[in-house]
Amino acid sequence: MNAKQQKYFDTLRARWNHPDLRGAALMTYIGSAAGDADADAQLRAAGASSLARMERSGVVSRDMVVYEIGCGAGRVATELSAYLDRGGEYHGFDLSAQYIELCKRRAPLGRFAVTDGCSFPRDNATADLVVEFAVFCHMPLQVIWRWLVEIERVLKPGGKTYVQFHNLA
Repeated sequence: MNAKQQKYFDTLRARWNHPDLRGAALMTYIGSAAGDADADAQLRAAGASSLARMERSGVVSRDMVVYEIGCGAGRVATELSAYLDRGGEYHGFDLSAQYIELCKRRAPLGRFAVTDGCSFPRDNATADLVVEFAVFCHMPLQVIWRWLVEIERVLKPGGKTYVQFHNLA
């Protein structure tokens, strides 16, 4: 990683580890939430919707090893880790140690680790599926390219990738 990319990730990490982001409602950026319980319910509903789309598309099955880039506050981790609890594994990765701790509480069946922002701390050919939900929208193209190379590295032969972008227009 070059100095410019390192500074970019250090800035993001500082923002997402800020001490003012203490409650789950603040950490999930759900401005309409009435509190932590309401934020958690909204987060779980959004995660269930994402999981349903993956199931309908046939990209995920219960026996897969799944890595998520940028698990954040656990929107997808909560549902996907429970879904995979019957034979598969969920691994969530994020820049923020604070988000990782929140994910561990929200999704105790998942496995979580802090990442440097452009690589998985995992061996080659260890994932059946790598997912990303609107995280690339926050990255410069050079970093997205690094992640694509990294995804190729960790996917098993025949592995899949599920990437979500917000309004590309």
